[in-house]
Order: sequence, then C-alpha cells, then structure tokens
Amino acid sequence: MGLTLYGINELTSLSADSIISINKVEFWLLKYQDDYNYLKSLREGELPPLSNSVTPEDKFVYLYKQLDKVSRLHRFEPYSKEQLETYALIKNDTLKLKNWLNINESFYYEELIHFSINYLNYLGNGKEYHLNVFSYPNEDLGLYVKGEDFDSIRELEELIRLNIG
Repeated sequence: MGLTLYGINELTSLSADSIISINKVEFWLLKYQDDYNYLKSLREGELPPLSNSVTPEDKFVYLYKQLDKVSRLHRFEPYSKEQLETYALIKNDTLKLKNWLNINESFYYEELIHFSINYLNYLGNGKEYHLNVFSYPNEDLGLYVKGEDFDSIRELEELIRLNIG
C-alpha cells in the first residue's frame, strides 16, 4: 500500500499544476511497471469489490492503465507529423489527396476516432488544451498530459475528420 501511494504522490510532484509531460509519464511508467504487474497478478480472477471504497491500489492500477494508454497513443506522434508533412505537399492534387485520405481513414477509425472525446480538455479560453488522463471518480486528483506533446496527432485527427465528413 505504501508504494502505491508513494508512486501516486511522486507522479503528482512531477507535474506542475496537474500538467505533466509525456517524457515524465513514460519515466514513471517504467519506474512503476513491476509494481503494476505485481498488483495486476494479485487481482487476476478476483471479483470487483462489493463496496464503493477505493483503495490506494485501485487508484494506482487505474492511473497506471490510463497513463499507459496515453503513452501508447503518443507513439503515433512521429507518424502523424509525417502524414501532416505529406498532406502539405499533396493537398492541391485531388488524386493524391484522395489516396492519402484512403490510407489515413483506416488509421483514423482504428486509432484516432476517440482521441478528442476521450482526452482533450480545453482550458479557459478554449485554445489551451491538455490531455485529461486521470480523474478518478469522487477524488480531487486530476492529471493532464501536456497537449503540445500530441500536437501532430491532434492536427491529423482534426484534418482527417474534417475531410472524411
């Protein structure tokens, strides 16, 4: 129990105003991977608790899973940047643009379709955004990953969505 609370506290201390970079997320995931795997192995075959009480272990496992999803999504950032560069070169060529959209439409539906719904959270003026990765039910802890770490993914998702609609 102590390690899971320490891990959560360490993660929040790595963030500024509940906003953390993807590099710090990935560092934290590596550091606590063994703890996560251990807790996950203890819970295999267990039924969910009957009460609504949330243990630190529950919170830790949930947090780890959410951050791992975001880390996996971030692996598409270089591909997204490359596709945006390609788009800039071909956007005025109807045939090339159609082929580009056909290729990226499946990527959109397989990987990006829920990106803005699941993660983007616009702050204040509607221009600054960060990825909302952790809001545990009935808890004060909120955690966001820097939106700028996902700029290419966000731009590509929006571009494809607007062009296939």
